[in-house]
Amino acid sequence: MSPDSCRRVSRLGFISSAQPATPHLTSDTHRVYDVDMTKKLVQHGNSAALIIDKPILELLNLSMETPLEITTDGRNILISPARSHTEDEFLASLDRINSRFSTTLERLAK
Repeated sequence: MSPDSCRRVSRLGFISSAQPATPHLTSDTHRVYDVDMTKKLVQHGNSAALIIDKPILELLNLSMETPLEITTDGRNILISPARSHTEDEFLASLDRINSRFSTTLERLAK
Protein backbone atom coordinates (compact mmCIF):
# COMPACT_ATOMS: atom_id res chain seq x y z
CA MET A 1 0.00 0.00 0.00
CA SER A 2 1.43 3.34 -0.96
CA PRO A 3 1.82 6.12 1.63
CA ASP A 4 -0.90 8.11 -0.16
CA SER A 5 -3.43 5.29 -0.10
CA CYS A 6 -2.53 4.52 3.52
CA ARG A 7 -3.26 8.14 4.42
CA ARG A 8 -6.62 7.96 2.57
CA VAL A 9 -7.59 4.78 4.38
CA SER A 10 -6.41 6.30 7.64
CA ARG A 11 -8.64 9.35 7.16
CA LEU A 12 -11.58 6.98 7.53
CA GLY A 13 -10.26 6.19 11.00
CA PHE A 14 -8.73 2.81 10.33
CA ILE A 15 -6.24 1.65 12.90
CA SER A 16 -4.51 -1.69 13.12
CA SER A 17 -4.91 -3.72 16.30
CA ALA A 18 -1.45 -5.21 15.70
CA GLN A 19 0.33 -1.86 15.70
CA PRO A 20 -0.46 0.86 18.21
CA ALA A 21 -0.57 4.25 16.57
CA THR A 22 -0.82 7.75 17.89
CA PRO A 23 -3.41 9.89 16.18
CA HIS A 24 -2.75 13.47 15.22
CA LEU A 25 -5.17 16.04 13.89
CA THR A 26 -4.87 17.47 10.41
CA SER A 27 -5.86 21.00 9.53
CA ASP A 28 -9.35 19.73 8.71
CA THR A 29 -9.55 18.09 12.18
CA HIS A 30 -9.65 14.50 10.97
CA ARG A 31 -7.81 11.90 13.00
CA VAL A 32 -5.02 10.42 10.94
CA TYR A 33 -3.35 7.17 11.91
CA ASP A 34 -0.07 6.47 10.18
CA VAL A 35 -0.55 2.72 10.06
CA ASP A 36 -0.05 0.49 7.07
CA MET A 37 -2.95 -1.94 6.84
CA THR A 38 -3.37 -4.48 4.07
CA LYS A 39 -6.45 -6.68 3.82
CA LYS A 40 -7.49 -9.39 1.40
CA LEU A 41 -10.99 -10.26 0.30
CA VAL A 42 -12.38 -13.60 1.45
CA GLN A 43 -14.85 -15.87 -0.33
CA HIS A 44 -18.40 -15.59 1.01
CA GLY A 45 -20.69 -17.79 -1.09
CA ASN A 46 -20.51 -16.39 -4.63
CA SER A 47 -19.36 -13.00 -3.35
CA ALA A 48 -16.22 -11.45 -1.91
CA ALA A 49 -16.18 -10.10 1.64
CA LEU A 50 -13.87 -7.76 3.52
CA ILE A 51 -13.34 -8.55 7.20
CA ILE A 52 -13.32 -5.42 9.37
CA ASP A 53 -11.46 -5.89 12.64
CA LYS A 54 -13.20 -5.19 15.94
CA PRO A 55 -10.94 -2.22 16.87
CA ILE A 56 -11.93 -0.50 13.62
CA LEU A 57 -15.62 -1.15 14.27
CA GLU A 58 -15.28 0.27 17.79
CA LEU A 59 -13.30 3.29 16.62
CA LEU A 60 -15.97 4.16 14.04
CA ASN A 61 -18.86 3.26 16.35
CA LEU A 62 -20.15 0.62 13.91
CA SER A 63 -22.09 -2.55 14.62
CA MET A 64 -23.41 -5.41 12.50
CA GLU A 65 -26.69 -3.49 12.14
CA THR A 66 -25.11 -0.23 10.93
CA PRO A 67 -26.07 0.47 7.31
CA LEU A 68 -22.99 1.26 5.24
CA GLU A 69 -22.68 3.39 2.13
CA ILE A 70 -20.16 2.13 -0.41
CA THR A 71 -18.86 4.55 -3.02
CA THR A 72 -15.93 4.66 -5.38
CA ASP A 73 -13.98 7.31 -7.22
CA GLY A 74 -13.01 4.77 -9.88
CA ARG A 75 -9.84 3.76 -8.08
CA ASN A 76 -10.62 3.62 -4.35
CA ILE A 77 -13.47 2.05 -2.40
CA LEU A 78 -14.92 4.28 0.30
CA ILE A 79 -17.04 2.71 3.02
CA SER A 80 -18.92 5.08 5.33
CA PRO A 81 -21.84 4.80 7.72
CA ALA A 82 -24.98 5.64 5.75
CA ARG A 83 -26.27 9.06 6.64
CA SER A 84 -29.86 9.18 7.78
CA HIS A 85 -31.90 12.08 6.49
CA THR A 86 -34.74 12.89 8.78
CA GLU A 87 -37.92 14.52 7.61
CA ASP A 88 -37.04 17.70 9.54
CA GLU A 89 -33.71 18.01 7.73
CA PHE A 90 -35.46 17.45 4.42
CA LEU A 91 -38.12 20.09 5.15
CA ALA A 92 -35.48 22.59 6.32
CA SER A 93 -33.56 22.06 3.06
CA LEU A 94 -36.74 22.45 1.05
CA ASP A 95 -37.52 25.74 2.83
CA ARG A 96 -34.01 27.06 2.07
CA ILE A 97 -34.32 26.11 -1.60
CA ASN A 98 -37.80 27.61 -1.90
CA SER A 99 -36.78 30.89 -0.27
CA ARG A 100 -33.65 31.21 -2.38
CA PHE A 101 -35.07 30.14 -5.74
CA SER A 102 -38.78 30.95 -5.42
CA THR A 103 -38.86 33.29 -8.43
CA THR A 104 -37.09 30.80 -10.69
CA LEU A 105 -39.28 27.95 -9.49
CA GLU A 106 -42.45 30.00 -10.14
CA ARG A 107 -41.26 30.74 -13.70
CA LEU A 108 -40.51 27.08 -14.30
CA ALA A 109 -43.97 26.10 -13.05
CA LYS A 110 -45.64 28.29 -15.73
